[in-house]
Amino acid sequence: MSEARAVVVGATGQIGRAAVDALAGDGWAVSAVHRGVTAAPLSWAELGIHEYRVDRSSAEFDELLAHGADLVVDCIAYNATDGRRLLDHATDTGALVVISSASVYADAEGRTLDEADGVDDFPAFDGPVAEDAPTIGAGPTSYSTNKRALEEELLGDERLPVTVLRPCAVHGPGSSSPRELWPLVRARAGRPRVPLAFDGESTFHTTSATNLAELIRVVAADPASRIVNHGDPEPPSVREIVPLVAATIGHRLEVVTFAGRSPGDGVGESPWAVPL
Repeated sequence: MSEARAVVVGATGQIGRAAVDALAGDGWAVSAVHRGVTAAPLSWAELGIHEYRVDRSSAEFDELLAHGADLVVDCIAYNATDGRRLLDHATDTGALVVISSASVYADAEGRTLDEADGVDDFPAFDGPVAEDAPTIGAGPTSYSTNKRALEEELLGDERLPVTVLRPCAVHGPGSSSPRELWPLVRARAGRPRVPLAFDGESTFHTTSATNLAELIRVVAADPASRIVNHGDPEPPSVREIVPLVAATIGHRLEVVTFAGRSPGDGVGESPWAVPL
């Protein structure tokens, strides 16, 4: 493809850095926008990535978007205000790709991930969740309601194509709070075994940042207004994740499972523990 310009916002996070690599590899001239809190990958210099250290709430950010771009990928947009800021530059932008979250979905009883206090009110879905499934209402109350407000703001504007991506539990390099720390800390402490509730079969659908970046690359080449879910094709259970993470530092961590929920004090719980 000819060298079109792409702006990636939140470029040093786990989604952003993968998106920068994927788009640059596909021939885009990439401008990476970040606050400078997290160091950029050394490979960016070789890829010819242009870095801009600005906050998305600043006048400098508006000036950057006003220069125009064929594509803006926003990995950190959070609410309706962020959506309106992007739309202020609709005439300067060819297409938008914005990261939302699969947490906006609600089950048949209206339960969502954000509002769950425990296994008794955890959302229960009958099978794969399609893009037209019911969602939580938009608003400022929680992470998911804010993300839904962002979606509605963007998709309600017809001046440019907007792709909204709904990933699941994202994993990959660059995370500021990786779930993988949970088994890693236990492995580094030399623990021989870890208990897991629900027979260790809990599967909190994962999304690889690399896989998500590939989807960003694909939808960028075919701009349209749409919502697209994203999850890894074969998400692992928590009993598979724990020993894999421990093995990265050469530690063997035995998984001890038991049926049902935690008996209390967090025993058997993990960042991926969902009721079966």
